[in-house]
Amino acid sequence: MAKFSVGIEEDGEGPSNRVPKRQRILPIVIEEPEAEQDVDIEGVEEGEEEEEEEEEGEGEEEDEEEEEEEEEYDEEEEESEAEEAVMSSGVQRDPPPVCLTLTDPEVLDCPICCEPLTIPVFQCDNGHIACTTCCLKVRHKCPSCSTPIGYNRCRAIEKVLESVKAFCQNRVYGCTEGFSYNMKQKHEKLCSFAPCSCPIADCNFQTSSKQLYKHFTDKHKCAATHFFYDKPVLINLRKEDKFQILQEERDGSLFILDNKAQTLGNIITLIRIGPSGERGFFYELNAKAQNESCTLRWQTFTKSTPKLPADVPLSLGFFLVPSPFFPITGTIQMELRVWSYNHFPRNFQRAWASASSSSSVTASSSAASNKKSLVFLGSPQVSATVLDALFNASAAPSSSFEVAAIVTQPPARRDRGKKMMPSAVAQYALDRGFPSDLIFTPERAGEEAFLSSLRALQPEVCVTAAYGNILPTKFLNIPSLGTVNIHPSLLPLYRGAAPVQRAVQDGVKETGVSLAFTVRALDAGPVIARERLEVDDQIKAPDLLAILFAEGSKLLVSKLPSIFDGSAMVNAEPQDDSKATLAPKITPEESWLSFDQKALVLHNKVRAFAGWPGTRAKVLVVDNKNSKESTLELKIITTRVGPDDYIQGNDVNDISFIKGALVFPCGGCTALEVLEVQLPGKKVTTAAAFWNGLRGQKLKAL
Repeated sequence: MAKFSVGIEEDGEGPSNRVPKRQRILPIVIEEPEAEQDVDIEGVEEGEEEEEEEEEGEGEEEDEEEEEEEEEYDEEEEESEAEEAVMSSGVQRDPPPVCLTLTDPEVLDCPICCEPLTIPVFQCDNGHIACTTCCLKVRHKCPSCSTPIGYNRCRAIEKVLESVKAFCQNRVYGCTEGFSYNMKQKHEKLCSFAPCSCPIADCNFQTSSKQLYKHFTDKHKCAATHFFYDKPVLINLRKEDKFQILQEERDGSLFILDNKAQTLGNIITLIRIGPSGERGFFYELNAKAQNESCTLRWQTFTKSTPKLPADVPLSLGFFLVPSPFFPITGTIQMELRVWSYNHFPRNFQRAWASASSSSSVTASSSAASNKKSLVFLGSPQVSATVLDALFNASAAPSSSFEVAAIVTQPPARRDRGKKMMPSAVAQYALDRGFPSDLIFTPERAGEEAFLSSLRALQPEVCVTAAYGNILPTKFLNIPSLGTVNIHPSLLPLYRGAAPVQRAVQDGVKETGVSLAFTVRALDAGPVIARERLEVDDQIKAPDLLAILFAEGSKLLVSKLPSIFDGSAMVNAEPQDDSKATLAPKITPEESWLSFDQKALVLHNKVRAFAGWPGTRAKVLVVDNKNSKESTLELKIITTRVGPDDYIQGNDVNDISFIKGALVFPCGGCTALEVLEVQLPGKKVTTAAAFWNGLRGQKLKAL
């Protein structure tokens, strides 16, 4: 055995805090971290690759790459799985784990929030560390030295966190789970072996819920009212009783019927003794007035608590029985029925499924509201549009779901000042007050720490909208009802990274948005629904992209009920691969205009490449006085196809100015009208202002 000691040593060095700290001895195992299995694919958001006008180009690509990169990714995943198989078969043996003792309980905690560190861990220039959540809360300013924090990873601490594995504090009660240290607190919130206390006042017995039920049956059986699941039982409750204990005959589960006398009547709540993270039981409580002229009925789910609460919060839901319902004797007879997990009324089964899946590691509101859990993945501004629609839909009174977490790209340097900034989705979520600890920013969607956090959330559906990372098989296996992608094309047309740009470049008259399940093949999943849209011949790709994602948001919200009840998966339409076309990502090398092509081709290219990477052209400037020639590079911003009779001049390459536009002669005796241009390092200007600045010099197309 080896000790890992962090504290006051003989050399006099120790923790920075001189106040003696609590000592926490944990059974911790150091293991070699697993090899990375998933490859991060770059260039999905093309708008983030250039310095200029990147906000306009954001979101033009999605979470896919070209087939070649997909094949390489699959090969790496297969190789990694093969390595894991070899390791598990015993061919290669790891050195035995080392048991360590932490004498400083804060060494692996975030110094700001004092919670266990989770990957990624960031550090400032002076070495102070913080978790992702705190970096967002302090607005990327280190509270210790005021230097920027949240941009540089602390790989050393991350490797320690990956290697350290701890056991649950409830090990003494029977829990044998082992997990990464950063998952310790999250696991213990929901551990089924959490200690529960006997509800009898003078009994101090404490153990796991199963052992507690056995103890109660052996020692206090007569102190409870016994019942069976799915069958009604009559409860005689006196007005002054504080509570009654109930025990189910088959599994021994203990329930507390809490009773509080108030001015208007008695507040009654049914609670189950058990770990707080356990799902609830559906129950119905009926109370009749003295003359039986009126009956009150209460239907809801139980909540679990590890011990008899001194004061049950009203937020758990309660049944108010008015004082006139109690007879003169002060004892009211009520009928209680507790359903087992699989036999309660059908109209409540959806709420039950939500309650069972909403036991998240973050104790989110879904557990309290019995709503289904949805995780959203997106990064650019168009993704924020989808997130806004989901927020609004989840806030509706009739909503059956809520956004449990958000996954987005890590902060990146944006704008001309190259300042580190969160993604548009992260910023929007923070502005809406979404909990920062539920915003995940993994560099790769296959990071094990991230996948562990996602599994703990138990999402039923994941929704992607221009997220920007390849989703590995390990990710796709987590949501029980699948991952749904908003793809801005009429699948199977334009599969790939740049569907909108390629469609505009091709001059299509109609496009649309598809809602499809995500599979490992490139945009090849079954299609849930499509929405068609006519394409104006002047609209630019960024504007069309925004419209398509707005329509996709509406389509998604309308189809969510069928996605959650499973009918969307059954009725989804398989794609016809024989009709598939590809939309490979745009490269800067494609941005040059060649005027030997027809004007319509060039006009479509200008519209398609608007924002990022833009379209560029070289023109020859000829001084009329001395015939001196110079080459000028222009960025072409806005164009339209002009009449053929606009081509003038003695030279077919002469550029003329007609009715506020620069007229470029193009192939096939066609003319391209350029309405806006941009010189290097300058702002966008009109063709008229640019022409006036030439002061009589001639222009020729190259």
